[in-house]
Amino acid sequence: MTKKLLKNRLFVATALMLVVALAPMQSIAQKKIAYVTKTKTMDATAATVTTDPIIKMFEADSRFTITVIQDDGNGSSAVNLSQYDLLVIQESFGGGDNVLKPAGIYAIKNLTIPVIYNKAYALKSTRALTASAAVPADVADLAITVPAAKQSNPLFTGVTFTNDAVAIFNAQYTDAGAPTGTLKSLQKDSGIELSATGTNLALVTGVTATDAAIVLNDIPGGTSFGTGGSDILPLTSRMIAFSWNFGAICGGNGTNMTANALKIWKNAALILTGQSLGLKENALASDSISVYPNPTNGLVTVNSTAAVKAITVYDTTGKQISASKTNTVDLSNQAKGVYLVQVQTENGSTSKKVVVE
Repeated sequence: MTKKLLKNRLFVATALMLVVALAPMQSIAQKKIAYVTKTKTMDATAATVTTDPIIKMFEADSRFTITVIQDDGNGSSAVNLSQYDLLVIQESFGGGDNVLKPAGIYAIKNLTIPVIYNKAYALKSTRALTASAAVPADVADLAITVPAAKQSNPLFTGVTFTNDAVAIFNAQYTDAGAPTGTLKSLQKDSGIELSATGTNLALVTGVTATDAAIVLNDIPGGTSFGTGGSDILPLTSRMIAFSWNFGAICGGNGTNMTANALKIWKNAALILTGQSLGLKENALASDSISVYPNPTNGLVTVNSTAAVKAITVYDTTGKQISASKTNTVDLSNQAKGVYLVQVQTENGSTSKKVVVE
């Protein structure tokens, strides 16, 4: 056999090995994120809008492909959202920008795909909503407090709590990300008129567990904002709403957000795009989790090689309808349809679809 022929055969064999090795990776479809932010100039000590830490995080994650869409505040970025799996509205917009007003392209009533909505001030009357009792305000807090009963929400998978608190920012910054001036960090929007209750997962100064507020909320599809008539603006899809100042997000050249804060954002994107999430995703993949019987008309059992810590069941709108601290959950009282069973094990968390007949 000539050296040239041997070399060619080795090349072909190597190429085939690469194809086989890459095949599983290529079969994983990336979820498409439309990341809408405002074209603006940040302080020299802050990351630019297009390199904020949340964008960097999504760009580095192979499960996502992100398109950064910059808008001037008047609708210059109008795009066909049907091609995306997730919409992110970033807090870089001013509360009065036209794109967020009731007739704007990114007003709540016009959102047709799952959305991460980080803009508390846009929920005020005449902005994203035609009318609302919402009273937006800044708070000096750098951390959120999550009641123990809310900590089982998948948003907090892999998040470390200290006395029920989670640090979000290291310091306060101005709207432009400057370290001096009118400093901001977290925001609150009290008096929100929502048809759903208990959506708020976190507390800050001036907000109690019973307030109708937006701090960090998991809002199911079908929820209405407002009290009647033209005020009723139902969400078509599930929304995870944040109230975090963009200057603080980009402060310190993009280093002001804590690892826990970024983890919550990533969890939000994974949840809204129907992907698994966990502390140890590779270990979790080998757990061989199964849910049976499926379809079911009653008791569902989770079988896992790792210890099951909790089960949470959601309907197709994202509303939590059942929870269990064992490896079984009873769905006998639920309507026929498809449900998402979130399983948290000692190695992380993943989701399984279950059909109730």
